[in-house]
Amino acid sequence: MNKKKYNNLVVTGKIQKNKIEYGNETEKLKEFLLKNINKQVNISFDIFDDNKAKQHRYFHAYVLEPIASSMGEDPKYVKEFILKQEFLFYKIYSYKEIPSKHAQKVRTVSDGDKLIGYVPSLSVISYDEYKDFILKCENVRDGIIGWGFGMDAAKEALYLRNYAIIKNYKEEKI
Repeated sequence: MNKKKYNNLVVTGKIQKNKIEYGNETEKLKEFLLKNINKQVNISFDIFDDNKAKQHRYFHAYVLEPIASSMGEDPKYVKEFILKQEFLFYKIYSYKEIPSKHAQKVRTVSDGDKLIGYVPSLSVISYDEYKDFILKCENVRDGIIGWGFGMDAAKEALYLRNYAIIKNYKEEKI
């Protein structure tokens, strides 16, 4: 297995009055910035609708993180080269076969000089594609012995999972 570690951070924020509010991820962002002073970075903004944002947050915090931790691997590596490769890989023979909805953000896979497939970015797949991906990844996570999180995290995970998996979920007020 490739042990290359990536020095990256994925945070979710909300654009408010010409600036980005990071909520409870502000400290994590500050720590990352201090650790990487004078380093060149690549910044990407993906705009999600509410349910897609909840899918994204649920996947990264409650599915990907336990899997990556159990493997002792960097979460970005696990996401890109293990989970997405396993569950989102599309076999193709020509670049023309990549659907336009995926073409804007895609990683192609080659065997030498021969194109054999592609893996789309999570930001361009549909709600249902993301849901299917999450369900497959949950099966991987659920096979890990001893994984779990505290009661507060479990409440947030269930809240986010409902939006991530049930397309038109509306939280009922009690």
